[in-house]
Amino acid sequence: MKKREWKGFLLLCVVSEGLNLWCNCHSPFFWKIAGAMFGGCLLAASVMDLAEHMVYRYVWFCFGSIVICCVIRNELMLWNISQAGAGRVLQWKEWLIFVILQQVVFANMYGRADCHAFCCCGAVWMLEGKGFDHCVQHLAVSFGLLVITQVIRGNINRHGRLKQPVPMLPYITVGFWFCRLVMER
Repeated sequence: MKKREWKGFLLLCVVSEGLNLWCNCHSPFFWKIAGAMFGGCLLAASVMDLAEHMVYRYVWFCFGSIVICCVIRNELMLWNISQAGAGRVLQWKEWLIFVILQQVVFANMYGRADCHAFCCCGAVWMLEGKGFDHCVQHLAVSFGLLVITQVIRGNINRHGRLKQPVPMLPYITVGFWFCRLVMER
């Protein structure tokens, strides 16, 4: 890798973890740790995509195990508090529809790792009590960032396709943080 690329990776690491701490500063300690782990997984996937144009499966297994732990913790805490489970079940049904759309429809449009990333970010939205609309907003913001950047770089042909393929996970990561910081405030 070139020296400039390593500087970009380091900057991405610092900014990602800084944003993570800032977004989670008002939440309990468990959510700070989970948020840091989510951010770390997205960051690792972005670096792998930039460096090798592929993302190893262990990143998604790690992300999924964190989501499962958070879901179990949420459900155990809600079990004795109230019967608010019906709304949560609806949110997870929306997420399941989003996952099916990603893995079946969109898998042919962009890489499988990008589909996994959108599904994982969607799980984070659901854990925060958000709905399907946040998943779609994140998708739109990520594609918007990709399109704007590639138009500026002149990497889009007259048919609207990329001339040269580019790693999309950094755009997904930045789009996720943009949605968390701007749309939620």
